[in-house]
Amino acid sequence: MQQTFTALDEQGVAYAAELDPALLAFVKCHVTSVVAWVALRYVAEREGRWVGAEDVARVAQRPRVEVDRVMHALSQDGVVDEIHDGNAEDARYRLPHDEPTTIVLQRLVQATMRSPALRSVIAASVARGGRVLKPVA
Repeated sequence: MQQTFTALDEQGVAYAAELDPALLAFVKCHVTSVVAWVALRYVAEREGRWVGAEDVARVAQRPRVEVDRVMHALSQDGVVDEIHDGNAEDARYRLPHDEPTTIVLQRLVQATMRSPALRSVIAASVARGGRVLKPVA
């Protein structure tokens, strides 16, 4: 069942939007920073392919140490797979194929392309460190 959330359109006008609870739960749990969102989008675009933290750091324009921390946390949460070729500096990550979390992330990335309400929820979640907006009563 979808819930109604208050969101803002591009002009900053508040409105109620129907949003998928699975997508909202994913945002709440895993989209806790700009780096996390950029990293998730990056691996989603390369589903099944191994990527290095250095690649994500370049795209996110953030320090490698920050990206390593975020990617390791996503690995610990079971969102991405992580392998090492000797030491932590060689960590590589991928989005596992056909996992439920992967499917939800793919849906989230697609939905953000057409839903200003969902983009507002993601922005609010990042600003609040992972807490999403409360349902409208």
